[in-house]
Amino acid sequence: MRRLKVAENPLDPVNLESPEPQSDDAGLEDALARLRDRAEGIYAWLEDNHSTDMNRHAHLQEGSVERAYWHSGYAVATMDAIRLISGQKA
Repeated sequence: MRRLKVAENPLDPVNLESPEPQSDDAGLEDALARLRDRAEGIYAWLEDNHSTDMNRHAHLQEGSVERAYWHSGYAVATMDAIRLISGQKA
């Protein structure tokens, strides 16, 4: 199983598309493994660089800039996951 190469900064955009055709099960397993690797890299980066900020939970405050950024990032990540799982091009 191929693993996602983690960028220097795991928050940098990376290509999550699988370049070779695979069976449905293999493609889904690969997609899930890539998503898990990506999430682990982001969590590690956040812990190393912003653990205090993350504990503030500013994204929960109605009308905060942090909330807008959180929702924006979540929307982009959701669409990336859908593209990866469905095999669509970005």
